[in-house]
Amino acid sequence: MTRFALALIVSAGLALPTVAQANHVQVRYGDLDLSTSAGRATLDKRIGTAARSACTETAEGSQAAADRATRKCRAAVRAEATDRIASRLT
Repeated sequence: MTRFALALIVSAGLALPTVAQANHVQVRYGDLDLSTSAGRATLDKRIGTAARSACTETAEGSQAAADRATRKCRAAVRAEATDRIASRLT
């Protein structure tokens, strides 16, 4: 079986005192059958876990700003992962 992995590096380019930084993460999906809802749900869970793992905050500003930066970073990781996987499957 061919193994697939998606490497993501995302930077949330925010002009805020607190910036969420994304680290390099891999999302493996070669073992999933993405034609099934169960396979897609598992992939979505893996992407969410990777986004939480990848996006860390450097707390120099308010907690609210840190939370916004982290949410923005996680959304960017999810969007990039989804786009990359979709482009590989079509």
